[in-house]
Amino acid sequence: MGGPPRGLAALPQLDILEHQLSSYGELQDGAPEPAGTKSTLPSLLKQLKLAQFRSQWQTAEQQATADRWSPASYLYGLAEQENQQRHQARRRRPLPSWIVIPCWL
Repeated sequence: MGGPPRGLAALPQLDILEHQLSSYGELQDGAPEPAGTKSTLPSLLKQLKLAQFRSQWQTAEQQATADRWSPASYLYGLAEQENQQRHQARRRRPLPSWIVIPCWL
């Protein structure tokens, strides 16, 4: 009962994730990160349309390292910034012309 269900164990994504999680402790101890991470991350974030992540991840990484944030805190900070930026952009966008606002409001 200790492992994933039999059908899921064959999925390569789970093997990769398991490897990444098991090597996380090694990364925390100052071991180098996987090759190409910093060079391919901006293009990956662009493909995912995460503009705020792309512009802020290096600054947030420096702050997270200096303040010894957990990975979840680092990710949360970036996600929160992305969410705020999208919310502000949505509020600045004009309403479509087909939306009628009642005059009594």
